[in-house]
Amino acid sequence: MKQIALTYRSFPSRQQIELPYSKSIVARRLLLAYMQNKPLPPLPEEEEAYSLCNEDILVVWRAVHQLRQRPEGETIQIDCGSSATAMRFLMIVAIYERCATFLIGSPQLMKRIEQDDCSFFALMGAECQLHDCGVAITPYLPAKRVHLTTQWKSSQYCSAILICNRALDHEVSFEFSDQSPSYSYLRLTQELLAEEQSNTLERDWSAATFWYQLTMSHPEALDIEFPGLQTNSLQPDALIQRDALQMGISSEQIGDALQAIGSTGEERIGEAHIHIEQHLDSFLPLALTYIRNRKPFRIIGTSNLRYKESNRIASFLEAMEWYNVGGFSITDNEISWDGTWGDLPEMVMINPHGDHRVAMAFAVFAVTLPRITTVLLDPDCIAKSYPRFLDQLLGN
Repeated sequence: MKQIALTYRSFPSRQQIELPYSKSIVARRLLLAYMQNKPLPPLPEEEEAYSLCNEDILVVWRAVHQLRQRPEGETIQIDCGSSATAMRFLMIVAIYERCATFLIGSPQLMKRIEQDDCSFFALMGAECQLHDCGVAITPYLPAKRVHLTTQWKSSQYCSAILICNRALDHEVSFEFSDQSPSYSYLRLTQELLAEEQSNTLERDWSAATFWYQLTMSHPEALDIEFPGLQTNSLQPDALIQRDALQMGISSEQIGDALQAIGSTGEERIGEAHIHIEQHLDSFLPLALTYIRNRKPFRIIGTSNLRYKESNRIASFLEAMEWYNVGGFSITDNEISWDGTWGDLPEMVMINPHGDHRVAMAFAVFAVTLPRITTVLLDPDCIAKSYPRFLDQLLGN
């Protein structure tokens, strides 16, 4: 397995970071264009794909092009890799295709899909068959008007339903609680459908959270500029701006760029109380920030973190053992830390278990810790959401 050794490093006091496009926004716009039978943007060139896209975006991009080119009456296979966004969105789209669609997924992705209640497909007019390696969707008579009472594990199905409703003038309705951890993503879909279509692709706030982690964790004051990022974004992880304020980091919009303005630490809070339900991808950057600054924390709304690319609670605790950090209290929906940190070892080895966000968060953690070497296994998993991240972090 590939690995990389990471140690403490200094950073320029001012730098500019080009973030990838927002997966959430690009995927929704691609899906809507396909369902409305509008022209699809061409697949990005190799250089653009590497610098501004990620594997999740490319999976959706390739999929809609593949669907558009489907031979009449033929079943096709689409490889969703490990992208839950692509799998769930395309499962709904497949209901409205003229024949069966087989969606292939990684073993970890299929474990996630198996936990979803897919009984609603029959009510929408399709057969859904789960297999070890993928999902087969066979449409028979798509419903134009139906109310679903499913207990949703993910809002991604609901977002895809809203997009198909708009494109096809259908009225498939559902119930989805505003207390759900993924309600913020459903709101994002509703807002995108309500606004005028734009050709401007917003950059990714989930990617930005790791740079906020760096500004909040590093003892030096760092100012980072992000072209194409908006302070008033609908993306749920934009909420990290609020949490960063408690650590003395402010955010300012300057034209089309956002600037995160660093702090030397004097203004940073004591114990942190954070509700994470609506921006779960910020959990690791925030938790590791507080640990790096030796600030006890209580983070509420963590239950769904167990069903990501890895069990992120388990991955986090496993890594903390390597760093000799203890004092955690865990419940189904909450994790807290009392500040316990033993002697720091000279070397640790972190296995992200194929989870891109675990890998990125611990890469940032590693470069803010003096006198320790962190060996990160499987760094290539980061390409799922941010191919250039390590190059940018390490100044390559």
